[in-house]
Amino acid sequence: MTLLRTLAFAAAATLSPALAQNVTMWGGLGTELFIVPGVRLGLSAPVGQVSGLNMAVRGTAGVLVVPLVGDPAPGTQSGGVLPFPLVTGDFDLLLSRDRSGVGFYGGPSVGTVMGQAWLFGAVAGYTNTFGSGTWGYYVEGKLRGIVGPADLRGVSPGLHLGVTYRF
Repeated sequence: MTLLRTLAFAAAATLSPALAQNVTMWGGLGTELFIVPGVRLGLSAPVGQVSGLNMAVRGTAGVLVVPLVGDPAPGTQSGGVLPFPLVTGDFDLLLSRDRSGVGFYGGPSVGTVMGQAWLFGAVAGYTNTFGSGTWGYYVEGKLRGIVGPADLRGVSPGLHLGVTYRF
């Protein structure tokens, strides 16, 4: 955890030394791309305020596990289901009114699936702490349009649940 904490402080300190104390790590489970399950890990840092709204940027990397049906094995009638991992990346601008990082947030969201498809839309969620400590939780939804190959276009809803750690 020390290396991760050092990297988080260094990333936030490049924006502003005062912001380094408000970096948050986000990790959890979620769905994306027509409700495909996956895991996510992200890092956010506040970047300022505009008209009473707190702004933070969050970058997230994830892995979706897509079940693919394989060809039948020789001598069998049915194929197997093979898990196929897809790497995703997201960038969100999180807007909120509460300076503590607790409460409702929302904002624009952009993402990619292995650089082959792009997702543009919005995120909205709620985050809180477990007591007065540094650990917390979040629940959020995303609704984004997909721009990609002809067979991968449409609207992509997503639901994400997980834990946060505030440095």
